[in-house]
Amino acid sequence: MDGWSDNSVNRIRYSATRSNTNAFTTSGGMRNTGMAALTPDLHVCASGTGVTVTACSGTVTTLASTAVAVIFSAGKNAPSGGTGTDESKNYDGDQVFVSHDLTAGVNEFDDSVIWISPNLLYSRMVAAGQLP
Repeated sequence: MDGWSDNSVNRIRYSATRSNTNAFTTSGGMRNTGMAALTPDLHVCASGTGVTVTACSGTVTTLASTAVAVIFSAGKNAPSGGTGTDESKNYDGDQVFVSHDLTAGVNEFDDSVIWISPNLLYSRMVAAGQLP
C-alpha cells in the first residue's frame, strides 16, 4: 500500500517489460537472450497528450524509452481512478507511462512514478553474477 490509504485501492503498482519473449521476467531469460540483444520497451513521457500505446509523441518530452520496469503510486486521488489525461496513461495497460510534477484542476496529476533503466538492472545483475 502507498502512504495515502490503507485500502486496496492505493496499492503500489508496477509494470515490467515483456520484450524479448518475457526475458526480463523469466528465469534465465536475460542470460539466454544476451545483454546485447535485450530491448526493454517501457516509455515514460512528460505528458499523456498525443502519446501512442508504444511511444511518446514527437512533441512530448521522453523521460525514458527503454525502461525495464515502472513503479508508481496512484496518489491521493486513487479512489476516484485518476481520470485526467496524464494519470489515465498510467492505468491503461500499455507500454507508456506519464510522470511530472503535481498539478491540480481538470487534468489533476498526483501519481508518483519511478522507473528502472536497463543499465542499472544490468550492472546489478553482473554484480550478482547473473549476467553475462
